[in-house]
Amino acid sequence: MAKSIYAGLKVLVVEDDDNSFDGLRVTLKGITGVEPIRTRGIADTLAILDEFKAVARGPIPTPDLCLALAIIDQNLSLARAQNEPYYQDVPVGEEGVFLVPHVNARLPVTQVGILTAYYGSDNKGFETGRGGGHFYFDKNWSSPDLEKRIKEILDGFLDAFKDYNHTV
Repeated sequence: MAKSIYAGLKVLVVEDDDNSFDGLRVTLKGITGVEPIRTRGIADTLAILDEFKAVARGPIPTPDLCLALAIIDQNLSLARAQNEPYYQDVPVGEEGVFLVPHVNARLPVTQVGILTAYYGSDNKGFETGRGGGHFYFDKNWSSPDLEKRIKEILDGFLDAFKDYNHTV
């Protein structure tokens, strides 16, 4: 069997709910062959982003060395209960939106999206991370096009990766 073009790509899922994470994990691992990296709140996510930022300080030899995709739950209310200092100035229900510019600033090639439980609402992932995100997903894991959408997003990362290495 031929190796998938997505094999080995790193995906971060910021999700404080175990059931929601497990639903997405199976699909992501099936596409990339790699267990997604999971964080549950703001502090642990910023730490992971800083680890990947250290890699992205110049030309990156292969795309599997950087973070391809960050899927961030819009509402990290379970993590908020841990009383991290970051939550003091972040409105309830917008914890994930707060993280989007932090991903963009540290990792310019990473595709960033918001995960939301607001099915079909006007919310659209709080307008997809207040304009800084590339996509949003609702938590409807039975969606027949979920795998197709993730592959399209990873294609966007691979294109951005090529462009990034040509400009560094």
